[in-house]
Amino acid sequence: MLPQKQRENTSCTFLGPNLPDVWVLSENTSPHTLTTGSSQSVDDGHSATILEGTSIATEIKLKVAEEISRMKSEIGKFPKLVVVLVGDRRDSHRFIDIKLEACEKVGIETVVSELPENCTQKELLDVVSSFNDDKDVHGIVVQLPLPQDPSNEEFQSTGDVCFEEAVKVASAITPVPGGIGPVTIAMLLSNTLDSAKRAFGMF
Repeated sequence: MLPQKQRENTSCTFLGPNLPDVWVLSENTSPHTLTTGSSQSVDDGHSATILEGTSIATEIKLKVAEEISRMKSEIGKFPKLVVVLVGDRRDSHRFIDIKLEACEKVGIETVVSELPENCTQKELLDVVSSFNDDKDVHGIVVQLPLPQDPSNEEFQSTGDVCFEEAVKVASAITPVPGGIGPVTIAMLLSNTLDSAKRAFGMF
């Protein structure tokens, strides 16, 4: 049975991209399923392969689910991810629900910590720090965007990578879909698993 989702109203490790330098296909994955069959050229002649992110994300999720199942059977433990939400934006709730659903499918326990829109920077940092000190938590996501405070540049954020700029230097790239891309979600799961494996001494 998969762990149940939890929600907390309150008051680790920060997750970041950890993509491989070279993507290694499994025996059951055809190279043709990972690309759109096209490339994007720029003025200087550089050409970037356009990857089909859904196929890559599906393979990552399958591997994550297999490892978590093995982890649970061997040591009776599984990864735990905390999502911190500030305010009550409808789109933020939707993005969180997508993350929680993905976690539940692969066996990652989740907790959502909700803070009011008018919470202070210190209150937010205190919540994040408390989860960071919790040895049972293996990943923390602060859902963006945060309510904007003009006096607080630390919490200013930007959106997705600029495709038009990245394609000029990348050898392979997935289109920016708007919202949450499938590879972004898949790597969130993978990074949480890696953090749990380190915590449990399974590397």
